[in-house]
Amino acid sequence: MPERTMRGFRIRFVLVSRVSEMSTSMSGEQTETAPRSESTEVCTGCGFALRGPERVSKCPKCGAVWPSRPRPKRLLATSVLAILWGTTPPLWGFVLLAYLGPISEWLRADPVIGVLTFATVFILAAGSGLLPTYSQAILGGWAFGFAWGFAASIVGFVGGAFVGWCIARLVAGHGIENWLDSKPKARIVREALVEQGFWKSLMVVTLLRLPPNSPFALSNLAMTASGVHIAPFLLGTAIGMMPRTAVACWMAAHGAAEAQDLQSLVEEKGWGMALIGLAILVVSFGIIGAIGKAALRRAMRSGRLPEEPARSSDHDGD
Repeated sequence: MPERTMRGFRIRFVLVSRVSEMSTSMSGEQTETAPRSESTEVCTGCGFALRGPERVSKCPKCGAVWPSRPRPKRLLATSVLAILWGTTPPLWGFVLLAYLGPISEWLRADPVIGVLTFATVFILAAGSGLLPTYSQAILGGWAFGFAWGFAASIVGFVGGAFVGWCIARLVAGHGIENWLDSKPKARIVREALVEQGFWKSLMVVTLLRLPPNSPFALSNLAMTASGVHIAPFLLGTAIGMMPRTAVACWMAAHGAAEAQDLQSLVEEKGWGMALIGLAILVVSFGIIGAIGKAALRRAMRSGRLPEEPARSSDHDGD
């Protein structure tokens, strides 16, 4: 057989062999990569990877809660609720303070019915995020004096916290909790609120309630979405809100003894005294908040609460 013909056979044989190898390799890759197309979850605690269509609630290796993202509808509803609860209360708070005198007179017309009405409206308005708690506490002190105003306001805080907890639980559900576990910083807060026992959860809620750093309803949403249990949540709310509520009711009671409403108080005492009173109120709230934040930091440093993880070079997904 001529040499040119033999060379042609060899070229065809090599080409056929290469095509056969490529087709075999491609079919093998499809077989191997088929399972990879299924869902893959990675545990943030130990790095264990689970491949497969099944969904689990905990890592089978270390037992950590499996990080799953919340449903888009749940996340959207929670975000909308957070925006409403963060912006609506201050607007209605100024309206309430503007009509402080007439509302106080109406509540004082029948003291028993007035206190019950005040507490009920406080619960519903604070829990649904319509009114800020500071303006309602001022109304309580202005209308009923320090003792009854303080007691009715604390009842309103606890009841409002319960209403807010129910609303936030209904909107956020449990999917947010597992998603927070996949975020290192958020997981620290969740561990402190949920996984450290009743007394430590109570301490954390109390310290978080001390500073007036966020709207009451928004704090309810954040803590409820983290999975806080109802008992330490309500008790911690009552204890943590007492100092600043006492300051607000005491100053309001003294203001009511001097004038009929805020406008009359400013006219009689002048803007200077009004600004001094406002400054005292703000400074008092600031001191109470600083004490709460310092106590929270000391608890973390002492080991009673989990520390924030050290920053790493890898992106943690925040």
